[in-house]
Amino acid sequence: MRTEVAAAADRLATVLTCENAALASLDFSAVGGFIDEKRSALEALAAFARDRTALPTERQPPADLALAERLQTLAATNKHLLEQAMTVQNRIMAVLAEAARHAQLPETYGARGRQSGVGSAGAFALVVRA
Repeated sequence: MRTEVAAAADRLATVLTCENAALASLDFSAVGGFIDEKRSALEALAAFARDRTALPTERQPPADLALAERLQTLAATNKHLLEQAMTVQNRIMAVLAEAARHAQLPETYGARGRQSGVGSAGAFALVVRA
């Protein structure tokens, strides 16, 4: 494997490892910070893949095969963790939507028997000082 390809693969492995750690700890705010680096490493690898002819697996150096296997494992883990994160985010959004639905004030009737559309605001205090 050329050193440029190995460097791009190592960059991708590093960013996937960091992103997987953030996803596993549900640190969603950190996950967005990996997008640019991940995209850059993937684009570099894709450019190298377009420029080369594939060697049969049995002719590839063991270190290259190990790195490719490591990337496959990291990518599979990343996919699983991203799917989990999306599920968690969807559950959070559902809980917030349900809470918002219940928080809407019910319509009430005014003094003349008409619906006022304004619910009770609950208790409040007013202090006026001159």
